[in-house]
Amino acid sequence: MEIELPKNLLRRYTRIFRIFLWHFNYSMQFEWYKTPWKFSDLAAMGYKIIHVSGGGLRPSMKAVWDYAADLFRREEEAEKDFERSLIGHPMENQRDFAGFPEIKRLEAKYLPGEEVRTKYEKSLGY
Repeated sequence: MEIELPKNLLRRYTRIFRIFLWHFNYSMQFEWYKTPWKFSDLAAMGYKIIHVSGGGLRPSMKAVWDYAADLFRREEEAEKDFERSLIGHPMENQRDFAGFPEIKRLEAKYLPGEEVRTKYEKSLGY
């Protein structure tokens, strides 16, 4: 894909619709690794927002695939190694990341004490 494509799109839409096209979709359908383009090149053309389609989805899908393949191959050792890799990582404790300690604090503050105690006494989880 040539660098002229985003330049031409920008000029064309600005002329036709008399609007400034400021959003560029860095679509996952293209093979960006084969182009010399940098985000700074697009910004220099006037694009203000660069959206990477699938920017969260594709890395997640790859990580799940890689983990499942490793788990199949190495069984419990794969899980143990994965757990070790999370030590110190923001995702180490999903409950903390999801905000459960804050929810429990707010429940204790605003709900009747007996209701909170009963809720957690009967709970198998957090």
